[in-house]
Amino acid sequence: MLFDSAEAIYQTFKTVLRERGLKCPSRGKTMKHFGLQVPPWLKEMGICSGTGIAREIEERFVDEFLPKHSAPERGLVETLNALRAKKIAVGVVTSQTKYQAEKSLKLVGFEFDCVVTGDDGKPKPAPDLLLNALKKLGVKKKDAVYVGDTWVDVEAGRAAGVKTLILARPYNKGLPNRTRSLKRLIARRHTSNKIVIL
Repeated sequence: MLFDSAEAIYQTFKTVLRERGLKCPSRGKTMKHFGLQVPPWLKEMGICSGTGIAREIEERFVDEFLPKHSAPERGLVETLNALRAKKIAVGVVTSQTKYQAEKSLKLVGFEFDCVVTGDDGKPKPAPDLLLNALKKLGVKKKDAVYVGDTWVDVEAGRAAGVKTLILARPYNKGLPNRTRSLKRLIARRHTSNKIVIL
């Protein structure tokens, strides 16, 4: 959610698979599994990840393709600073590996109150990472808002029992509680003790 990374993700999969002599599924089929960690994502596309493909995709995504094809979401830093000014803690919950998250978050340039990665528990759509973040932030479920952009986020938020907003993207039409702007987070009715952002 911090980035509209759809293009970067697709270009990473397409490039790595083609360099290995494999056919990359269409953009639509690739993005259908957006939000999963890379190994299960490849499995869903019928591609064996036992040859190091998953690790190469993970590393090249953050080292090469994310900086080239993505930028932090419009209004992200302003929203984060506004939340911080209201003394609201902001955390990150991502299925990315710790390595990926550290690289990605450097592009944002904001110090989050907690960062929970796919290395810290069972990845989304399981609720584990989100519950872990709530524990680290010391906040109750009812006092949190979780923001994501994929069906995986919807399922994780629902399983964790946390109010979830979905930032509108072309690939997530039909998902519940979509919002077109991060500024909505600053609105009083969405401002609670803590806000957890994907």
